[in-house]
Amino acid sequence: MVKIAGNQHVFEHKWEDVSLASWRKYPHPNAAHVLSVDITDRTVDQKTGILRSTRLISMQQQVPGWVARILGASSDRAFVHEISEVDPKNRVMTLKSQNVTFGSLLTVEETCTYRPHPTDAGKTIFTQEVAVKAVGLNCMVSGQAEGTMLGVFQSTASKGKEVLDDVCRMIVGERLIPVLA
Repeated sequence: MVKIAGNQHVFEHKWEDVSLASWRKYPHPNAAHVLSVDITDRTVDQKTGILRSTRLISMQQQVPGWVARILGASSDRAFVHEISEVDPKNRVMTLKSQNVTFGSLLTVEETCTYRPHPTDAGKTIFTQEVAVKAVGLNCMVSGQAEGTMLGVFQSTASKGKEVLDDVCRMIVGERLIPVLA
């Protein structure tokens, strides 16, 4: 069975600020579960101008003990692989991520998209979808593990939107600081 969730959020910031904030989101005191974000590859398509980046994200697991025991967790650190595309011409940013840690037993796939609001250039529409799938576990345990992980994901996703909003405010504030000679 696969558990799927999605949500949409409107940021009160323009697309350029939200997409920039996405790169500057971590580290952040309100997202202490993210330990590091390392860029492993970055290219710009010369024809389209699309920026493609691959990042490895290290985080503190926020998994209930019983799920960690089922998965055989010997550490509280987990890794996520993320591929992002920023299309400046069409003003779309897409991030696709999947867990590396425990990927053979439980996969968490997330897709986030940022687009300018169609009627208000000062706002950005954020769409998020996540699919959680347990592999190789019995049906009863699979369903419970998937539901639990979906709940954990939704909790951290809510925190992530708050952090992004905070970083957007910081970016806007930086623009307002007068240049001192």
